[in-house]
Amino acid sequence: MKVIVHGAGAVGAYTGGRLLEAGYDVTFFVREGRRKQLEDHGLTLHSTAGDFSIRHVNTIVSPEEAEEADLIIWAVKGYHIEEALPQLAELAEKTGAAVLPLLNGISHIDKMKQVIPENRIIGGLAFIIAALDEKGHVHHTSGQHGLIYGELMPEQKPVVDEVETLFETVNAETKRSRNVWHDMWKKYMFITAFSGITTASNLTIGPVIRSEEACNTILSMLKEMKEIANMENGSLTTEEAESALQQMKSLNAEATSSMHNDLLRGGEIEVEHLQGEALKLADTHQIDSPVLYTMYSLIKPKALNR
Repeated sequence: MKVIVHGAGAVGAYTGGRLLEAGYDVTFFVREGRRKQLEDHGLTLHSTAGDFSIRHVNTIVSPEEAEEADLIIWAVKGYHIEEALPQLAELAEKTGAAVLPLLNGISHIDKMKQVIPENRIIGGLAFIIAALDEKGHVHHTSGQHGLIYGELMPEQKPVVDEVETLFETVNAETKRSRNVWHDMWKKYMFITAFSGITTASNLTIGPVIRSEEACNTILSMLKEMKEIANMENGSLTTEEAESALQQMKSLNAEATSSMHNDLLRGGEIEVEHLQGEALKLADTHQIDSPVLYTMYSLIKPKALNR
């Protein structure tokens, strides 16, 4: 399969790098600045799962440059969706490829459906704690580097079969899900709480989980997200909410969210795409979500102060 990775931040660069390592034909669709960075420094993964480096990678900066592709991996940040969506639509139309989004959250799926045939949008999510350094190299610091994908409708089985074959030889914890919508909501529940508490407190997870009060706050937010998910056919359980808190407690003390990392480097943050969109759904379904609202209200001023 020929793959285009749209977005070469930490998730896109790591995923594309692992595909290159496995010998696949990968092209990165990036901005001019990221193209120059990749041209100057190549792509390197510094990873707990094994390092990988390649000096030359194929890049494009406009859909017009794209050639044939079988799969587009969409790995942009939530705050870049509006800008990136027309590019993705053009890429998908030109190549005829299926699209595997690895964004946090859920709302991007409906936005994608407005510009891409629904049967070409596969469900997907990534579990990885990683960041880029000043050269654009990826630093993957946790043991987890998971990627879950699956059909959002039965007729997608043939293309998802091909994706499953693609990932068989890749150095990552990939899994085909029987209910990827549930898994996407499970990740959304986790990342909304994890990014919320680390960004609002401006702390890594270690100091946070040493506080019983903070853990109670995290669990309350997870349960609020569970209620929202279940109004959207996410089918989450209280046990899964409690397990998400235990997962945070198992992380390296220095682990933090990509939102917190973006805050520390002075970049944009995904508060509207994550906490903001969740609150819109809570309002739609008339679900009281005081902890989620409080977390959003603490982070929003930081987003406005970019």
